Amino acid sequence: MKIIVSTFLLVMLVVSCTTHEEKIIVKNAKPKVEKTAQVIVPNNLLTVEIEGMSCEMNCGGSIRKALKKTGAVTRVEFDWVEEAEKQITKISYDDKKMNDKQILDLIESLNDGQFKTYGGKSEKISDSKAK
Repeated sequence: MKIIVSTFLLVMLVVSCTTHEEKIIVKNAKPKVEKTAQVIVPNNLLTVEIEGMSCEMNCGGSIRKALKKTGAVTRVEFDWVEEAEKQITKISYDDKKMNDKQILDLIESLNDGQFKTYGGKSEKISDSKAK
């Protein structure tokens, strides 16, 4: 009797191991997307005064980041003067991708309207000035 029970248990063990399907869950990884470098050829230089900047690093950084994200701006420079009410900013950009008004509107929309722009003198630039 012990042999029959042992044999039966052995057969059940073998059968259960071979018929048991394991479910393997594989999480889908995000596919890697290669970014191609977008070539921006600046042909305009916009000089504008910006009010509401408390520091060059944070305020200037948020303005620079937002403008460069547009894919039209190559360079943003601040002529920073400590405690000045307005900071002079020079923005090199491609006028085929963005215009002066769009740049000024973008700046004024940042940080819940923290910045106010004044002036906005635009001039054509050559390749040597753009760098």
